[in-house]
Amino acid sequence: MIDRKTFTVPFGHVAVRDAEGRATGEVVRQTSNSRRNVMEDQGLKVSNPKDNIGIRKWRQFAAVPLTVIAEIGVGMLEGHLKGYRRHNFRVAGVRASVYVDAAIGHIMQWWEGEDLDPDTGLSHITKAMCSLVVLRDAMIQAMLNDDRPPKGNLDQVRADLKAVVDSMFEKYPEGHAPFTEIGEQRLKAMTEVRITNGLSEAAIKALKESGFADIPSDSMFSDALTEISKP
Repeated sequence: MIDRKTFTVPFGHVAVRDAEGRATGEVVRQTSNSRRNVMEDQGLKVSNPKDNIGIRKWRQFAAVPLTVIAEIGVGMLEGHLKGYRRHNFRVAGVRASVYVDAAIGHIMQWWEGEDLDPDTGLSHITKAMCSLVVLRDAMIQAMLNDDRPPKGNLDQVRADLKAVVDSMFEKYPEGHAPFTEIGEQRLKAMTEVRITNGLSEAAIKALKESGFADIPSDSMFSDALTEISKP
C-alpha cells in the first residue's frame, strides 16, 4: 500500500492503477497514447465522461458545415442593408408563396448555368437557402402566412408518374447519356484538337449528334472520335 500523502505523479507522467483503480506507485511517461493505453488495460472508459452526454444534446452545431452558414450570414446581411432590417420576418411575418418563388427562382437560375447572383456575387444556391431559412423560421415562430394552394393528391400523382417512368425505361432500356455543360466544354476542347489534325467538320457534327457530349474520359472520347471519323 502506498502512502498517498507522499506519492506524487511527476509532470508529463501517468499513474498506473490496479484493477480496483488504486495507484500502484508506478508511473509511466505520458505520450499521446499512453493515458489511453493505461486506461484500456485497466478496463476503464477512455472517453471524457461529458462526451456521452454532449453527443445527445439538442444542439448539434458540429454537424453543420460552417462555411455554408457563413455564406448564409452574408446573404442575410444583404437584406438588412437593403432596408428590410434584420429579423424583420419575426415581426412582420412571411408570406409562403413569396419565399417559395424566391428559392425556386434562384435554384432554377443556378440549374440553367448562372452560378452567381448578379446582385451580390453569392451563389444562387446560397440565396435560395437564405429564402428557405426565413421561411422555416417563420414556420417555427408561428409567423407564416400560409398561402399554399389547396392540397394536391400527391400520392396518386407520384404513383401515376412512377408508372409512366418505369414504362419508359422498359421501352428504352439502354438509354442515352445527357448533354451537359461540362460535356460540351470537353467536346469543344477535343474537337478543336481534332480539327487541327484533320478531322472533318462532318465528323464533328456526327459526333455531337451521336450523343458523345459527356464521355467520362479522354481515352473514350478519342475512341469515339476515331470511330465516327471512319469513312
